[in-house]
This record gives sequence, C-alpha cells and structure tokens, in this order.
Amino acid sequence: MEPTTSTTPKHPLAPALQMLAAFAVTLAVLFVLLLGACALPGDPVLNHVYQSSFTIQREGLYPEYFSFKLFQMDNYNDTVMLFEAAAMSERDPLTAAMTATTYNVDNYETMADDLQFYCEQRLGLATGAENTNPPELTPFSYARYWHGYLIWLRPLLCIMPITGVRVVQYLVLFA
Repeated sequence: MEPTTSTTPKHPLAPALQMLAAFAVTLAVLFVLLLGACALPGDPVLNHVYQSSFTIQREGLYPEYFSFKLFQMDNYNDTVMLFEAAAMSERDPLTAAMTATTYNVDNYETMADDLQFYCEQRLGLATGAENTNPPELTPFSYARYWHGYLIWLRPLLCIMPITGVRVVQYLVLFA
C-alpha cells in the first residue's frame, strides 16, 4: 500500500501572504522597540550625552586613527544621533519616536560645543563663565529616516557614554 498524501492544493498567494505577515510582524516589533527606547528615562541619557560631548570635542568631527583614512570616525553623524537621543525626552514617547527631533546648529564645525551647550541648558548646569555668544539651536524633525539605531543607542546611553557604546559596537561587529 502506498502512503496517502494530502492533495489539498495550496493557494497561489500563500507565500506572498506569509511574507506580508512576516513584514507586518517585523514592523510592529520594531515600532514597539523604538517606542520603548523613547520611553526610557531621559536623565541618565542626557548625562551620558553630556560626557560624550567632551569626547567628541577632544577628537574633532572626523578623527583618523593610525593616520589612515580607513580608520576615520564620523563624529558629525554621531553628534546628530546624540542630539536625537537626548531630545527624545523632550516629548512623549510616541511623538518623540515619530518626529526624531534634532537641532540645527549655526556652524557644523561647532557641533560638539553646541551639543555640550544643549546638555548644560537641559541639565541646568552653570558653565562657570557667561556665554556671550550662545549658539542658536533650532529644533527640527529629522523623521525622513527610520531611526532604528535609537533602539540600541538610547538603552546603552542610559548606562554608558559614547566610548562604551563604541566598545559594545566593536564587540558586536567582531562577533
């Protein structure tokens, strides 16, 4: 006797529907993760962004290690991401996730200084010297991209500044 097999024909759209369902589930999970990252407490993030601003000031916007362009850091984009991570606590988590607020700065070469000034203003720190020419920081929505890196960046910034975030990144990439 031959084994019997089911002869129920598969619907021709079944694979497409499965892919669409997988996409919808992935989108929902990523949305919830981003919302969760935006709901994290802002004070530890802001404190570590403030510490990170000193690192970026010391390094400059595009430092090269070993005098080799292949080992160049992109602190310009890191500063934009740090501004976004810090600004997430200015609004409710849903609005923060959907607008991805960052700040226009008057001179891109002073971005690290502007980030430091932003943190000092938000933390209520006295800088010890009267700033006679404060930067003009204008908030704007940077929502034209999906900012999935905040799913990892904000939780890491809750416990460490950018130097620690870089170590974690290197370890993950190495693994």
